[in-house]
Amino acid sequence: TAGHRCPAGINNQIPCEPGTYQPNTRQSTCISCEAGYYCDHPAGTLNPVTSHIVCPKGYYCPAGTKNYKMFPCPEGTFGGSTGLTTEAQCTTCTVNHFCNRKAMTDADIGAATICRDGYTCPAGQRLPASIVNICPSDYYCAAGVATQCDDDKYTFG
Repeated sequence: TAGHRCPAGINNQIPCEPGTYQPNTRQSTCISCEAGYYCDHPAGTLNPVTSHIVCPKGYYCPAGTKNYKMFPCPEGTFGGSTGLTTEAQCTTCTVNHFCNRKAMTDADIGAATICRDGYTCPAGQRLPASIVNICPSDYYCAAGVATQCDDDKYTFG
C-alpha cells in the first residue's frame, strides 16, 4: 500500500521511514523527501507517510527532513516564504527591527519588533536594545533610526 515499500524477497510491506515517503503501491523503495519539504507521519498519528509537505514559513527543510521543527530560521532572521531549503534562505531581520526568537515569519515583523528609542538597529538585530547599539553622540535615535542632530535636537545616548 502507499506509504510502504515492498523489497524483493520480503513477504511483508515495510513502512516508509520519516524523511521518506511513497505515494504509490507495490514499490520496492521509498522516496527521499525533497529539499523544501518534510516527510513525517500525519499529525498525531502513526499512519504511513504517503506524501511530502511543503516546509512552512519560519523554517527551512533540507533534503530528507523528517520534521520541519528541526530547522528553524535562527534569531536575527525570519522565514518569509514557504519551501525554504537552506538556512541561507532565511531573510536577515530588517533595519530598525529586531528578531529575538527562532522561527519568526514575515507576519511577526511589525510594530512589536521595532527597536527602542535611543538605540540603532542594524539588519540582523536580535535584541530591541543593546549596549553596542546605543545611539551615537550628535545623533538622536527613534525606532532604531539614527538621525544627525540639528541645533534644535538632542541625543538620547
